[in-house]
Amino acid sequence: MPGKRGAKVSFFFKVYIFIVIFLAFSIDFIITFTIPFSKALDFMSIIIGIGGVSRAGKSMLADEISLLFPASSVRIIHQDNYPLPVENIPKLHGRLNWEVPESLDIQHMLKDIRDAVQNFQYVIVEGLFAFAYPDILALYHVGFEIRIREDCYYRRKVSDNRWGHEPEWYKKHIWEAHFSYRIENNQSFAVHILDGEKPFDPRFLRKALAIGK
Repeated sequence: MPGKRGAKVSFFFKVYIFIVIFLAFSIDFIITFTIPFSKALDFMSIIIGIGGVSRAGKSMLADEISLLFPASSVRIIHQDNYPLPVENIPKLHGRLNWEVPESLDIQHMLKDIRDAVQNFQYVIVEGLFAFAYPDILALYHVGFEIRIREDCYYRRKVSDNRWGHEPEWYKKHIWEAHFSYRIENNQSFAVHILDGEKPFDPRFLRKALAIGK
């Protein structure tokens, strides 16, 4: 009898040790794999594209969208910060032609977008060519295109001195060129067309971005 009792105790002790080891391994697995995965989900970025003609209000919309989120969670990528060296920019009638995608250092811009995704929850990309590059287009979760009428464009262009004097023929070229870079609704992400002649409605922006009420 003592031998059998000892054998039983030994058996249950082995089962107990097995359960303890199993639980320890399970907890370690959860800590090692599940928590980092949940953190990755927490930091998954939302990438927002904003396009439209010059003076449509792209930068303004980017600023207004950024105010919907904590400041530390947003990075705005401005297309105008990525010009190629002047000698590499195509020309039109002897003038630098900024209205073609070939005027931008797209690889630098794409790198900054990818870097921003690692550190910010919301990344906003704004510019005339926001929807012109397939590699960037593939990153978006939502897009906004701002449209204005031609007469509104010309009125606003009068006070635009950022690029120095622009002859009338070039202003017309800017207007006509932007139609080549408009985005259509048949994308893999939601596209919202906004009227740039009216104030942007924060309630609509919140709904479009699916944040709160």
